[in-house]
Amino acid sequence: MPRVALAILSTFAAVWLLLAKLYDAPIGWAVPLGGLAISALLLVLGLRFAPPPAPVSRAEARRIGRIVGWASAGEGLGIGLANLILSSIGLGDRIMAGIALAVAVHFIPLWRAVPMRSALVLALIFAALSLAGFILPSAPVAALVVGGGGALTLWSVVLRAIVASPRKSSLNSLNHTR
Repeated sequence: MPRVALAILSTFAAVWLLLAKLYDAPIGWAVPLGGLAISALLLVLGLRFAPPPAPVSRAEARRIGRIVGWASAGEGLGIGLANLILSSIGLGDRIMAGIALAVAVHFIPLWRAVPMRSALVLALIFAALSLAGFILPSAPVAALVVGGGGALTLWSVVLRAIVASPRKSSLNSLNHTR
């Protein structure tokens, strides 16, 4: 997985916990702050151990950049629409579920365009988190499930990429020192 993807996923894991707290999840501020620390640690490990990006032609890099840009713009638009629609129909306490749906949809074009096989899995997991966020009877619990689930999901993808990295020999040596 490219380093920039690791950085983005690590950062947004912390954002999910912050959103959970802001949407009244039954957690203290230590949870999002701890999440920020976990994200920072994974970011450092990812930058240290992730392989450099595979070489691609300029044309391919531009194509990928356009798709990522359009997917991200669509995600932003989807988040804005979810906020507007859910607030206007009295479901403002379920905005996190709408955000998770927009995030899920944005991963679909990334799965096809970017060398990140986990994007389809992320799309499916965030769609399931969105569904849970809409059907759970308690809005604070829904915020906890969506936010906590989003953070754990992104951290697991980042950690898996770090552990699977061919440059992990230095990381493995930490396990074998006595």
